[in-house]
Order: sequence, then C-alpha cells, then structure tokens
Amino acid sequence: MIQRLKIGDKIGVYSPSSPATVTANKRYLRAKHFLEWRYFIA
Repeated sequence: MIQRLKIGDKIGVYSPSSPATVTANKRYLRAKHFLEWRYFIA
C-alpha cells in the first residue's frame, strides 16, 4: 500500500536524460522552493 507523504519526508527529483538543473534551472528552483515551503526536503 502506498503511504501519503508526511511533513519532513524527503523527495528526490531526477531527470532521465539530462539534468533539470541545466535544461530548466528557473523551473527546477521554483519547484524546489515550493516543496521546501511545504516543509518537504528536496
């Protein structure tokens, strides 16, 4: 059974072909900031 995410859970972000930090850095940073704002560790 899949469990819901809890505050403080760690979320891994990956890109299968090329790093998202290179191809869409602004979008990546915005998403990372949003997850951290919601108390997740990204």
